[in-house]
Amino acid sequence: AYNGGFSQEAQGWNTATNDLATASVVAGEGADAPARAVRYVVTPAADTKPWNVRLAQVMHQPIRKGQALTLSFRARSPE
Repeated sequence: AYNGGFSQEAQGWNTATNDLATASVVAGEGADAPARAVRYVVTPAADTKPWNVRLAQVMHQPIRKGQALTLSFRARSPE
């Protein structure tokens, strides 16, 4: 992945959000956290789809059989 560690902010990434969400690159938090990460802050309103956000990147080479692809994320909710 291009800029997989977000050292160049969100360059190369599509941080699609809706009117209820913001996305920003922040410093990692915690001993096992990466140096930088993307943080989405979603403020849902009644009768909305607050989960309708996306972090995407165009892959210019196919993933081949047996090749490893690692995706990690953390999610939390105040509820």
